[in-house]
Amino acid sequence: MLLEKKSSLRSKLLLKRNSLSEVEILFKTNLIFEKLFSLSIINLSTVVHCYCSNGSEVNTTKILSNLLSLKKTVSVPIVNDFNLDLSHSILDTSTVFVQGKYNIPIPKEPQFFSISQLNQLSTIVIVPLVGFDACCNRIGYGKGFYDRFLQKIPNAKKIGIAFAMQEVQTIPIENTDIPLDIIITEETIFYR
Repeated sequence: MLLEKKSSLRSKLLLKRNSLSEVEILFKTNLIFEKLFSLSIINLSTVVHCYCSNGSEVNTTKILSNLLSLKKTVSVPIVNDFNLDLSHSILDTSTVFVQGKYNIPIPKEPQFFSISQLNQLSTIVIVPLVGFDACCNRIGYGKGFYDRFLQKIPNAKKIGIAFAMQEVQTIPIENTDIPLDIIITEETIFYR
C-alpha cells in the first residue's frame, strides 16, 4: 500500500516538474544556487558530493563549477545497476562527461573516491529528489540509491535541492528512508 502511494505520488510530481520550460528551470536554478552558496556550511565543507542533473531536475552544472572554483573536493555519483549502489568519482576542471545509466552524465574516465574517504571528511551531499515535505523527508526515483548511500555516511550534511512546486504536505516514509538536513527551493530554505 505504501509503495503504491509513493509510486503514484512520484508519477504526479514528475509530470508536474516535467511541465517546466528550460527557461523556468534555469531561472529557478539560479535562485537556488544563490541560496545554496549563502549557507555557511558550504564554506566549512571539505568535500561536496553532488548529483549530475538530468532532464527537469535542478540544474547542477553551475553548482559543480562553482564548487570547483572554491577549491572543494567535488565528487559525483555513478550508478551501479548491478548491485543498486553508487560509486563516486572526483571531478576537476578538465573532467569530460559522457551519458551514463538513465542518461545521467558521468565522468568519461572516473577517478574513484571511496565511502571511507567521504566519511572521514567534512562532507556535504547534495541530493536529487522528486518530492519533499517541510520536515525534510524526500521521495526519490524509487530505486533507493541515495538512501543506501546516505546510510553509509551518517555524519555528512544532507542537502536537497528542488523546485517549490515539488513540495507536498506529507511524504509517506519507510524506515529505510533517510531524511535530509536541509532542502532549498527557489523560494525558501527548510531545516530539519
